[in-house]
Amino acid sequence: MIILVQLYNHIFHMFENYTNIYNDSNKYANYGISQQEKKYLKKVKKQNTQNKYGMSGFSNSTINNNIGGLISNSNIEAFGPMNQTQFLQSPQNQTMESPQSLSGMNFGSSPPNPYPANSSNTQNVTIQQINNQIQALNNQNKLQAYNPKNPSNNLTTYTTQSEAVLSQNQLTDADIANLISLTSEYNQLIQQYNKAQTSVMSNADNQVLSMNSTTNPYLGQNLEISGGQVYYITNAGIAQPYEISPTQVQNLPSWESGLINAYSQITNTPTNVNSTSAINATVYDSAGTSYINTTPAMQLGNTKYQWYSSGNEGTNVYANNSQSLSFTDSSYVGCYNTTISSTQQQPLMSLAPGSQNDNYTFQTCQQVAYDSGSQFFSFNTSNPTTQTGACYISNSIDNINTMTSQCPAVNYTYTKLWSTNITPVIGSDMSGNYMSLDPAGNVVIYNSSNIAIWSSDNSNNSLAATNYVGCYQSSVTDPVTNTVDQYQATGTKNVKTCSTPWYAPWKQNCQTQQETVYGWVPVSITEQVTVPTMQDVTNSSNNTWETCYQYAYNGNYNYFGVSNFNSANGTSNCLVSNVQAGGGVPNSCSLQDQLYYGGNGSNAVYSATNAPLNAFLTLQDNGMVTAFTGSTLQDQQTVTWQLNYTEQVQLSNCQTITDASYAGYMQTGQWLYEGDIFSSPSGMVWLTMERGNLVLYTSSNTPKCYGMTTNQNQTYYAGDISMNALYSMNNTGNPNYLGNIGYVDQNSVLYQYPQNLVGQGNTFTYMGNYDSSGTPITDPSNGSIYWTGLDLSGAMQKCINTPNCNAFVRLNTNNGNVVFKFMQSAFATPTYGQSSSNYLPRFPNPNAQFYLMNPTVNNSPYCNKSITDINSSLYSNYQTTGTPMNSSMQCVNITTTDSTLNNLAKKINTKSAQLTNVQNNLMNKTMTVNQQEQLNEIILGRQFKEIDTIQSAQKTMKQNAVSAQNIKNDSNIVVLRENQSYTLWSVLAISIALISIHVIR
Repeated sequence: MIILVQLYNHIFHMFENYTNIYNDSNKYANYGISQQEKKYLKKVKKQNTQNKYGMSGFSNSTINNNIGGLISNSNIEAFGPMNQTQFLQSPQNQTMESPQSLSGMNFGSSPPNPYPANSSNTQNVTIQQINNQIQALNNQNKLQAYNPKNPSNNLTTYTTQSEAVLSQNQLTDADIANLISLTSEYNQLIQQYNKAQTSVMSNADNQVLSMNSTTNPYLGQNLEISGGQVYYITNAGIAQPYEISPTQVQNLPSWESGLINAYSQITNTPTNVNSTSAINATVYDSAGTSYINTTPAMQLGNTKYQWYSSGNEGTNVYANNSQSLSFTDSSYVGCYNTTISSTQQQPLMSLAPGSQNDNYTFQTCQQVAYDSGSQFFSFNTSNPTTQTGACYISNSIDNINTMTSQCPAVNYTYTKLWSTNITPVIGSDMSGNYMSLDPAGNVVIYNSSNIAIWSSDNSNNSLAATNYVGCYQSSVTDPVTNTVDQYQATGTKNVKTCSTPWYAPWKQNCQTQQETVYGWVPVSITEQVTVPTMQDVTNSSNNTWETCYQYAYNGNYNYFGVSNFNSANGTSNCLVSNVQAGGGVPNSCSLQDQLYYGGNGSNAVYSATNAPLNAFLTLQDNGMVTAFTGSTLQDQQTVTWQLNYTEQVQLSNCQTITDASYAGYMQTGQWLYEGDIFSSPSGMVWLTMERGNLVLYTSSNTPKCYGMTTNQNQTYYAGDISMNALYSMNNTGNPNYLGNIGYVDQNSVLYQYPQNLVGQGNTFTYMGNYDSSGTPITDPSNGSIYWTGLDLSGAMQKCINTPNCNAFVRLNTNNGNVVFKFMQSAFATPTYGQSSSNYLPRFPNPNAQFYLMNPTVNNSPYCNKSITDINSSLYSNYQTTGTPMNSSMQCVNITTTDSTLNNLAKKINTKSAQLTNVQNNLMNKTMTVNQQEQLNEIILGRQFKEIDTIQSAQKTMKQNAVSAQNIKNDSNIVVLRENQSYTLWSVLAISIALISIHVIR
């Protein structure tokens, strides 16, 4: 009985302990799942359902969902539709570091992940792997194997371990806040990047549209926008701001504007400005680049200068001068003699190559002058009917100046416009008449006796000056007393002298004598001295009456005198004084050129107290003759006489300019004698003394050179052996660049191709009826440079198949046969530097046809392969950097990134790395907790299974306990009944005994 009761008590306490274990296990419901061994564990992991103990499955997907939820709730944005995001890595795609090995693990650090590094395999962990991990943990931490006799020991150990893991890996508010902050910063960077990339891609779209002539109507134009800034729009759609715009050029001095406009013509730079289409456009910045907001928007490029070539942007160019010149590419200078004198027989111009055959025409002479870089040329015909002849070229400015300094070879026709028409006196000779301008501004004709016979005011005054005083001696003789120092006797003095005899040294003999004293004494001397009455001025004899008058007036002298007149040049001696005249009477003064001059010791004296008068006579190219008074040529005070023949002026007369004594103007004190010429500045009109009259002439002329007309009704001049029809090239070629090949980028900058990037092509350009110097290729079959048996197509194929063949010439022989000359080097064949050796001249030949092979370029796949033929002048004036073309250069540079985008990308990568590190840290913590969960899951699962067993045992025990209680109750009843019976019987026995005792007593 006692054993049963003890057994019951033990079972009851054990049940109570396991019930506590069961209740305590609810604390870990979020970290483990019930275990129905392998099958039930897999099911819970997949379905994430709640078991009967209230524990949720917490698989790796749950971990990812938890952290993913944080990211999702913080709105991490994707990059969106971006083309270049390879350099970015989303934090979700960062590779997790492999978990550390379980060996050497302690509970002071975060437990490692029990699963393989690849998260995609975490759901395939086996029960055996988990058991192995449990065993490893047990071995490491000296844990007892699961002991059914002491289950509380197992639970307590793992509870402590779980609490340690949770404590070390708990996600704090700071962790979550840091993650959210980094996520927000990351999203902001992504937004900035997307915005910047949108801007860059929009700019790229505009670049593509701006390069297309269909979508960009401004290519090759000058475009004015708001504010007046003018841009040159390249053929690649780049807007280049002018340093000096064409509108500003118009306001420059004529010489400067003319120079810039001349450059514009040479460099193919437009001079007209489109000032309406984009006048409201402005400049804006996008992604670090400036644009004009036209449609399409155009990117700003290099500063534009008119002296740099324009056009052909985005293409390859070949300087081969294949484009024919027009008659407007040169200007007629004039017809000039071949030699300038009978003694100078050396021609001033040189024969062009091949001229000895007289095969040149005007057009081919002009072309060869351009090819050779010659500034001047002359086509001298030997046959005016066929218009063929020789070509002369020159680049010597000295020779051309020598030629043009002489008068042109022309025939003049003279026209008399006006004359004084003085009627000659019978028996008089009018050849001595001369013309002068008096101080009052009158044009006066004097005869040989200096008498005025004609005046523009009809006064015929004999004396031109009104300030004449008189004629006086140039010097006087007067006594003059002067004081001078003279050396003479001024008195006497006593002088004592002593001597000692030789024989009596102690004795002296002395005597006294009187001497005369001399000194400088002032003495007055009177002499007769000749004194000038007036003072000579500097360079006295080289003055005119007018200059002497001006000198006296400027020096504040009252009088001036003139003497010794030189009729050859109109000069005289000039003297000045503040007294009228000194002593004497008028001596010998004569009238010269309508003025009195002294002579033979006399001066003609004039008053200088009033300002001198001056007069000018001007002759303009337009036929206007004007006389006026004034202090200078620009100071026109009073017009005294005028002729107007502006409607009758003809052409310039070089001979008149050469022979003129005065050009443009005359003034008082100058004169014209018979045959002298006073010309307008350009010789359009002139005055001359002719047979005693003053006559005004103009002239026309016709060149001695031949006037020619082509079949296209174009006119030109041709010279011959005695004269040159001189033409000046408006634009000269540059033979040093002939044959060069280059690429012109979108900013008009040229990059020259080196030889290794140029190859032979399979097409040809016809260069005209020319032959060429150079290096021919010999026919190996006969050693001749002339190849036979070919037609034109066969010759082309032969050149293509022949190494180093770059050109060929087809020649018609005199006997009617056709031969070909293949050329390794010839006119404009490819060259790879700037050198005078690049020029191999071509020369006209009516029986020749010159074909130049078109080269190919081996550039980048992103570059244009086509080649545009241009002239050498345009090529030589492109802006260059000195950098040659290379095979890796990307010719079309569409900007799809910029520094802002790159900087944002770097910041995004940095922020992504920070975010990834934080995520990895949180992931590691969660994985560590998950690992502990897996371990707890196994233990708790087994313990819960034991609880089930215990509950079953408890139930059985309860049933057994009831039976035992019933037995006990029954036993108590029997015992009570027995006790009662015993008691009854005992009482009865005692009673009987007592009664018996009492009875016995």
